[in-house]
Amino acid sequence: VYRQIKSLSEEAHGIVTMFLVTIALALTNHINPVLSVVFGASVCFINFISPLTFMYIQRYKNKINGPWDEAVPIRRGNKMEGLAVTGGRA
Repeated sequence: VYRQIKSLSEEAHGIVTMFLVTIALALTNHINPVLSVVFGASVCFINFISPLTFMYIQRYKNKINGPWDEAVPIRRGNKMEGLAVTGGRA
């Protein structure tokens, strides 16, 4: 049902999500108020602060290879020293 709501309307999906989070916070608060605060802070961090951080950091990315950066071995002489996180395929 949740996926059907998301496919039909983004606004309805947001409302249902906020409703479910509110219910979870209320029930968690009934069990332990400290746990409720930790849960609420985690939800805010995951949904708002992390995406905003990634959007902020993205402007400083110089090289774009695709949706991810591949690890590339660094060759020094005849030995493989380690892996670099930027570049093409090995």
